[in-house]
Amino acid sequence: FWAMNSDRLWPAGGELDIMEFANYSPNKVTFHISGNCHLDTDKVAKCAPLGQAGVSSTDCETNYFVNKLGCMPKQRQPDGEFFSNNPGVIASEWTSEHIIVYHIPEASIPADLEKETPDTSGWKKWILAYLPLQPGCTGSIGPQELILNMQLCGDWAGSTFGTHQCGGVGWKYLSGCEKGLSQPSDCCTKFVTDEAQDSLLATQTFDIKSLKVFTRGGIGSSDSGTFRRGGVPLTA
Repeated sequence: FWAMNSDRLWPAGGELDIMEFANYSPNKVTFHISGNCHLDTDKVAKCAPLGQAGVSSTDCETNYFVNKLGCMPKQRQPDGEFFSNNPGVIASEWTSEHIIVYHIPEASIPADLEKETPDTSGWKKWILAYLPLQPGCTGSIGPQELILNMQLCGDWAGSTFGTHQCGGVGWKYLSGCEKGLSQPSDCCTKFVTDEAQDSLLATQTFDIKSLKVFTRGGIGSSDSGTFRRGGVPLTA
C-alpha cells in the first residue's frame, strides 16, 4: 500500500511506502525521493512511537545502486500476521511538515473518522511511524497516486530472497539463478514462476472494505500521470 508521483521518473516526485513487506520482513514505512531531503533528526528521536524498533535513517535521497535506500524513522513494525489478526484502518496524514502513518483497530475507530471528518489530534496512541520533513523536501514532492498491489520479486524482495526465513525454500530455487538488483533471472523469479507454487500464490488476498482520501478544505484532486498516459510507464 503506497503512494508515488508519476509525473516524473522515479523517485524524483517522491514515494511513500505505507505498508510494505518483502518476503517475511516486518512492515516498513519509508519515504523515497531524489535530491536533498531529510527528516528532522531531533524530532525523529524525541517523537518515535511507543513500541518502536529498527534502525533510523533520516536521509530520504534514494539511489539503490549507490546504497541510498531512502529514509525510515524508528517505528512500530508489525508483521503481516499481526495485521491479519488485528484488522482495522490504515491511515496516513501528509502535510508540508510531516507524514504520519496510523493503525487503528477495528473496535477503536473514532467517531470523527466514522463521520468522515477525521481529526488526527486524538490519534497519537495509534501511530506506527512519524516522519517529520525538513523544509527542503516540500518543493520536490509531486502529486501522489495511491497504489495497492502484490508484487512478485523485484529489486528488494528479489535481492534478499533465499536469506533468513526464506532460506528454507530449497536448493532447487537457490542455484542456477542470479542475485542483485534488477536481475531478470533472479532466484525469486525462479521460485514464483514454478507451477508448484500456483496454489500458494492463488490464496493470497487483500480484504479491503473501502479506500478514502480526505483533503483539507475539501480540495479536489487531479488525474495522475499514469492515468493521463493511459497506463504507459515513464522510461526517461
